[in-house]
Amino acid sequence: MTQEHLAEVPAPVKAPVVTAARTATPLRAFPRLWFAVAEVVVRLGLMALVPVLLPRVFDGDPRHYRVVARRIHVLRPPAWQWMPYRKVFWEYPPLSVPILALEKLSGGSLTVYRLMVGAVMVICEFGCLHLLRRGWPERAKSLTVIWTVTVLPIAALTWFRMDFFVTLVATAALVAIVRRGKGGGGWLATGFAAKLWPIGLGGLLLVRRRWRDLAVTVLGSAAVMVAWYAWSAEGVRAFFRFRSSRSLELESLFGGFGLFPKHAQIRLDSGTWVLWHAGGTWAQPVLYLMLAVVSLGCLWRARGADSDLVALAGALTMAGTLFSWILSPQYIVWTAPMVALVAAFGSRRVAYWYGAASILTFFYLIAFDPWYAIRRGTHTGWFAASLIVVRNGLLLGVLVELVLAIKPRHHQRVPAADPADSVGRSAVG
Repeated sequence: MTQEHLAEVPAPVKAPVVTAARTATPLRAFPRLWFAVAEVVVRLGLMALVPVLLPRVFDGDPRHYRVVARRIHVLRPPAWQWMPYRKVFWEYPPLSVPILALEKLSGGSLTVYRLMVGAVMVICEFGCLHLLRRGWPERAKSLTVIWTVTVLPIAALTWFRMDFFVTLVATAALVAIVRRGKGGGGWLATGFAAKLWPIGLGGLLLVRRRWRDLAVTVLGSAAVMVAWYAWSAEGVRAFFRFRSSRSLELESLFGGFGLFPKHAQIRLDSGTWVLWHAGGTWAQPVLYLMLAVVSLGCLWRARGADSDLVALAGALTMAGTLFSWILSPQYIVWTAPMVALVAAFGSRRVAYWYGAASILTFFYLIAFDPWYAIRRGTHTGWFAASLIVVRNGLLLGVLVELVLAIKPRHHQRVPAADPADSVGRSAVG
């Protein structure tokens, strides 16, 4: 072919490189209006139904809250002349005051007060789900399905307690830390002021080496304790003395086994049913040792990927819940945001374990009075104890799944990639 012919042939056109850009899937129309309405209707229905099924269970805590709330009068003059020295017995963390203070607006009606607390907690519960969907919009639908199926049964039991408030604060801290936002330390210190346990999530800051936020958490929590002690020294002592009792709380890890023997002595202690002098002196050190071993093991196993930090948060929280002297039903919701996220990331078995524990807790509380026969000081046999032991076994399964979801450190050791190969991978997303 001559030079002239070559000049006439058009140069080949280089095909454009098609890059598969990583596109996010924003919520946009999800949840749609009809679905949002359905979510509200379901919660309103459960809020009306559950107190009918469990009237005595749900009257107990609001009644106790009313008694405690009536001590808030010392906040008003001329009682300030007594502050800060100890003229009030207050065994609740400081941020419980706003919720308990709703009693002042109830007009003395237990029903109105219960509904007010329930409405605030429903907002907090829905706020947890909203924060998760905003933080991980690409998993919004999975989170909604998992939350509705596994969390709502136990959530319905918790709306009339105060635990969803601290769970909301802990969820905000989780989003801030894992999604590399700011203010994680401040959120954890706030959570400590509400229920103490969120300080355990400081382990995430340790793994991420966010020393400034960790310092904020520690100093903020210390300031809370100093202020609480200055306000009510005896209340702080009672708080910790109650959690180092020689008795066993009925639904704790060892308390369920303590129900098997006949003629178990059951008493009410600070609003909690306990097996009187049933081995708390040896159970406490064992539980704390188990908590230390599991927590340190999780921190050693953890690395910096988002999914691993979520699993770490869940494992630390569930360990603190399960290896505690007291395991009230509402404490299960503390781990709900982490369980929903880990399941949405692909570890669905954790949702099965958690959902089973949640549903079983709901149904055994319906028969709370017939099982324990608390007024007679006796219990009705092995069936109630078996259900508690099975529920705690399911929670142990949740803990195991969360620990397994934390990737070991050696998984980080990836061989250095060839620069050209890196460019090629970036071109395809």
